Amino acid sequence: MLRDLLKEASLLGVDVASFEEKLSKLEKALAESESDRTKLEEVEASIDTLMSEVSKRMEEYERELERMPSPLEADVYEYIMKHGGMSISGFSKQRGVSEGDVRGAVKRLVELDMIEVGGVKGGEGSS
Repeated sequence: MLRDLLKEASLLGVDVASFEEKLSKLEKALAESESDRTKLEEVEASIDTLMSEVSKRMEEYERELERMPSPLEADVYEYIMKHGGMSISGFSKQRGVSEGDVRGAVKRLVELDMIEVGGVKGGEGSS
């Protein structure tokens, strides 16, 4: 179980070398003596530290993912950049996407500070 945790943490970019070393020492100590509590406590403390680091890294990834536009948002953004603006109804008809979905994509792009609507951030109408 600990090896799996170390593997997952490593895949997330966490440096697990010191934890692997301590786990290896514990495995060796347990093979020699089942009562080596000091080594076990060291590994337990290392696991707590590792779990904290993994948790922090996952929170960072989640925050970054929240800032990434969806495929529709990216399409709307690209269209606006190429054409200098857009009509929501025109884009909707051209792409076969509901106007509500397009409005939602525009609203999210405004929230991400990627575009301004109608010349005023958060405004209504064309982008």
